[in-house]
Amino acid sequence: MIKPIGHKLILKRLESVVKNNSYGHAYLFIGPKGVGKFLAAEYFANLLICKEKNAYGKCKDCQLISLDGHPDLFKIIEEDNIKIEKTRELKEFCSLKSFSGGSKVVLIKEADKLTSEATNSLLKSLEEPEGKVVFVLTASNINNIPKTIISRCQIIVFSLVPKTEIIDWLIEAKGFSKAEAEKIGQLAAGKPKIALNIAENEGLHEKKDVENFFNLFKNRNYLEKFAYLNKILEEERISYILDAYILYLRDLLILKTGCKEKIIHKESQDFLAEKSEISFKKIEKSIEIIKNLKETVSSGINSKLLAENLALFMEEG
Repeated sequence: MIKPIGHKLILKRLESVVKNNSYGHAYLFIGPKGVGKFLAAEYFANLLICKEKNAYGKCKDCQLISLDGHPDLFKIIEEDNIKIEKTRELKEFCSLKSFSGGSKVVLIKEADKLTSEATNSLLKSLEEPEGKVVFVLTASNINNIPKTIISRCQIIVFSLVPKTEIIDWLIEAKGFSKAEAEKIGQLAAGKPKIALNIAENEGLHEKKDVENFFNLFKNRNYLEKFAYLNKILEEERISYILDAYILYLRDLLILKTGCKEKIIHKESQDFLAEKSEISFKKIEKSIEIIKNLKETVSSGINSKLLAENLALFMEEG
C-alpha cells in the first residue's frame, strides 16, 4: 500500500483524531479525481484498525490490511453504479463483532455512484450505526451527494497537491532524475495518481497519445475526429492526456518562433518540426479549447460539446 502523496495537514489531522480517540463515525472526502482521496481513506482505515496506530507497520493487522484481507475493513469499489446489494453486504458487515476488538471501517470509493436505493440503505446504516463502525466516503463532486448523506458526515476537502511535493516524491521514492521528475510533475497537474501512473507505466504511452492527436489535424473526416476525442474523454487518465496535448502544442508554438532551447520535450524536436505546417492560430485556439475541456472534465460537466468544437475547429483551413 502506498502512503498518500501530499495532504500533510489532512493526514496530521487524521492521525491526531485517532491518537486522541476523538474521531467521528462518518467522513466524506471531497476533491478532484486523482488527488489521493481514497489513498488517504485507506491510510485512515489502517490507523483506526491497527492496534499500534501505526499505518503500514509490520503487525498482523497491517499485514492483513495490505493484503485486502482484514475482516474489520469493508471496501466498496465499483466500476459502475453502486447497487443496493453492496449496501446490504455492508449492513451485514456492520452487524458482526470486530475481529481485532477495535474499530471496523467501511470505505466507499466514488460514493456519487450510489443508486437511490443504495443511498437509502446506506443512510439507515449512518443513522443507526451498529457497534464501533467508521464510514469513509470519497467523491469528486459534493453536488452529486444527497444532502441527507452530507449532513451525517464530517467533510474533509482535498485540493490539488503542489507540484514541488509531487516532484520531491518522484525523486525520493521512485528514483527519478530531477529533470524527469519536473516533467512528470508538470504533466500530473497537482494529481498524484497521474504521477504514480506515469512512474509505474513508463509514461503511459504519452508519445502515442500525442501522435494520434496531431494526426487529427490531417484527418479530413469530422466524425472520426469527434469519435476519437469523445473516446478519450472516457479515459481515467484524461487529465494527463489533455495536459500532454497542451505541453506539446506549447512546444510546437515555441519551436515555430525559433526558440527551440525553451521547449520541454527536447527529444521530440524532429517530431514537432514535422508539424510546423499547423498555423499559429490553430495551435493557440486548440490550447484554449483543451484548457476549457480540462475545466469541464474536472467539474463533472458534460464535455462532448467542447470536443465537438475542437473537432470542428480542426476542420477549418
